[in-house]
Amino acid sequence: MSQKTVIPTHATIYDLLAHSALHYAKKTAIEEKCGDFYIGHTYAQLNDATRKLASALRRMLGAGANVMIVGENGYNFVLSYLGVVCSGCAAIPLPVSVTLETARAAVRDCDICALIYGDDAKELAEGIQKKVKKISFSALHDMVKNEKTVKLTPPSQDDIAELAYTYGAEETPRAAVLTHKNICFSIDEMAKTLPLSPDDKLYSVLPTAYSYERICGTLYPLSMGACVTYGEGLRHLSTNLRCVSPTVMLCVPLILDRIYGKIWANIEKKGIGESVRRAIKLTAAAGPLRTAVRRQVFAEIHDSLGGRLSVLFCGGGLPSHEAVYGLREFGIRTLACYGAVETAALMCANRRDLHEYSSVGMPVPGGLLDIYNIQADGVGEIRYKGGNVFDGYYKNEELTKTVLHDGWFYTGDMGYFDRRGFLHIVGKKSNMILRARRRAVFPEEIEKKLTGSPFIEEAAVYGELDSTGKDYDIVARIVPDMKNLEALYGRSLSQDKIQNEIAKAVEAANAELDPHKAIVRFILSDGELEKNEIGKVLRSKLT
Repeated sequence: MSQKTVIPTHATIYDLLAHSALHYAKKTAIEEKCGDFYIGHTYAQLNDATRKLASALRRMLGAGANVMIVGENGYNFVLSYLGVVCSGCAAIPLPVSVTLETARAAVRDCDICALIYGDDAKELAEGIQKKVKKISFSALHDMVKNEKTVKLTPPSQDDIAELAYTYGAEETPRAAVLTHKNICFSIDEMAKTLPLSPDDKLYSVLPTAYSYERICGTLYPLSMGACVTYGEGLRHLSTNLRCVSPTVMLCVPLILDRIYGKIWANIEKKGIGESVRRAIKLTAAAGPLRTAVRRQVFAEIHDSLGGRLSVLFCGGGLPSHEAVYGLREFGIRTLACYGAVETAALMCANRRDLHEYSSVGMPVPGGLLDIYNIQADGVGEIRYKGGNVFDGYYKNEELTKTVLHDGWFYTGDMGYFDRRGFLHIVGKKSNMILRARRRAVFPEEIEKKLTGSPFIEEAAVYGELDSTGKDYDIVARIVPDMKNLEALYGRSLSQDKIQNEIAKAVEAANAELDPHKAIVRFILSDGELEKNEIGKVLRSKLT
């Protein structure tokens, strides 16, 4: 007999876990690949281990301590995070890719007194300041085993749950203070946006250290009695999906493009491209039943993704038009969302029954999203107000004042609402190129047009003062897609042919842009564009 889905409202993460342990005690909460097998941990086991670890940490560190967590995805990372936040301490999660320099800066900025680390972060742990107490993932199990009596005062909703540390070479490092209330608000809004049931299984491929994956992809499914599964990373995505058979997966545009590209690569490899295209046209005529029909017609594709995957929830930017509509033609729905670390990862999202594929969706029901200082074209700065808006940046009142006013969080992103109320993002305010006669140009819009070409792997657009010194020329730095160019030209590929193909792609992009946004010239880059630790292009390095 199937369990009834419970949609609770929680005040703290401690309450969330206790509630799930009560209702779904014997269900698998966390599942991870260990060698050749997947090992499961039930909700009762997770709750018991969390309470014991929280008790041990509370006795060791005291209430209100700030604890950094650096490690690989999996049960140990989740247990570490839950143990810290349920002990009354604050967690500072960082990905294993973090540099020693950034980790040391976080220790200083966030008054960190302890570090919990995984095997992949051993070298980093050795380089962290000696005053910081270090606890390895392997030591957690002894701490849990030896904690016979749990002595724990549960945190309140206004206690700090985490300091979400954000950084990058071109931005001021900052730690957003998120309370239990902030995070639980976003979790409640996720339940209204993407309802899950205890029968759902979410495959986690993004680092849990990122707010989006941690809140929307871990805490939220745990609040609903669903199962969160960890595999072997992006390189083994196809194999893991077939083994795990998830129903939902959180992703970013890069992963969507990879999934869609691999599907078509397999189709073309089998020589059935034309028959698949005909099938796509035929199934489009199925009306309201088209999704179900497509899942049957393209069963082999669905089997390659585990057979049950119905939704790809995409954050971190708007996915490409080709991938979104292409996956939909196979019966796989992609729902884009929008959020920020400062709003506990969520502000806006598409729903299963209410979506616009070219947008990031509608504001979450409990929040208020507004376009501030609207220009003639309807574009303005996106601002948001809701129970998930952070309390400010840790010990940085000056920086806090630049983004928080009267309860509104000013995102720094520029966008507009369409007639149906869906939000469209055009770019970041900080990247905007303001041309003569106050004509605004957003690099992101142009870059998206360029990377739509199969011959352009990466593109970054910037403004360069023209000969008059009174206006900007629009310039693009482009990384050619050598794989596709070599497939087209083979051994006859030359620098002139690369230049000609890129010129055609630029001309095609310009044809779709307003005249004042047109690219005046482009520069070919030999290697990939220089990026920061989290993969964002360093625009200051372009010129």
